[in-house]
Amino acid sequence: MTFEHCTRLTFASLDRDSNTLAHNLATLGVVQGDRVKDRIRRRGENISSYEVEQALNDHPDIEECAVVGIRVDGAGGEDEMKSVIVTKRYNAINHIHILDYCAQLIPRFAVPRFTEAVTEIPKSATGKIQKEPLREAGITNRTWDREAAGYKVPRRL
Repeated sequence: MTFEHCTRLTFASLDRDSNTLAHNLATLGVVQGDRVKDRIRRRGENISSYEVEQALNDHPDIEECAVVGIRVDGAGGEDEMKSVIVTKRYNAINHIHILDYCAQLIPRFAVPRFTEAVTEIPKSATGKIQKEPLREAGITNRTWDREAAGYKVPRRL
């Protein structure tokens, strides 16, 4: 049995058993990097919180962030996105500047509706971000809503 034959069998079994492209990409070393429960369904689109977090974490003022889907009235049973952000040196957050930055890197539908600045994000003993407490917190008195503020996500040219 040749290496090529083994590779074809591996892909065939992955297709048959998992029926997802993600497993095939992982086999090749390409990892999408999001847990199923961290996927967000918003206005008919599936959004990876991991991808949005990567865009936000590239911002020079952001130390770390977490993106979660939260349920709000008027969303038709789907999620709205909330980004929880720790800024470097705990500076004040400029929500519009952050969202404009995101709009350059990710699709318009993936730009979070809600943002909230915090001093720390809850983590497990192993240092992994705990998103469940962030989901459960939902909208707080510190949460900024881009729709309530009248912010429109700019279109890319």
